[in-house]
Amino acid sequence: MPRLRGRAFNTGQRTQHAQLVHHRRLNRTAEEHSTDNVNLRNQFASTRVNENSEQRNQRLRANTLRQREARQRASNALRECNQQRMQNHRALTRASFNRHAFEYDLEIDNSLQNDNYAIVIKSDKVPYGEHAGTYNVPTINEVAVVMTGDPTER
Repeated sequence: MPRLRGRAFNTGQRTQHAQLVHHRRLNRTAEEHSTDNVNLRNQFASTRVNENSEQRNQRLRANTLRQREARQRASNALRECNQQRMQNHRALTRASFNRHAFEYDLEIDNSLQNDNYAIVIKSDKVPYGEHAGTYNVPTINEVAVVMTGDPTER
């Protein structure tokens, strides 16, 4: 989008002047088109010849800054679009995983059949990664079960 010049409150509207310029450009011949281009080149060349090095540096810095800001706006818009797309994808994937994780057959009764379950701890078995003969003392919030008697009776 071109930058606004002066007080252009009616940007994007088809004003009478804009329509006149548009029709003039549509109806001009190739010769008029080339003369207009030559006149514009001469006009820019004369203004650049008359400017000193400080003005030239300032103009180049302004052009560089304008290009950098335009690229930054474009990359920010693209980044925001990608982030939104990734967020939507993650939400859909998460919902799909949750649906599959909590999916169960309605024909199967998953409730407890009775409350008479026996806890059997075999003291000679050691979990994978543990050494035989070691005892992991429970921390403050852990529950410890102590069973007495012969484990084979149960």
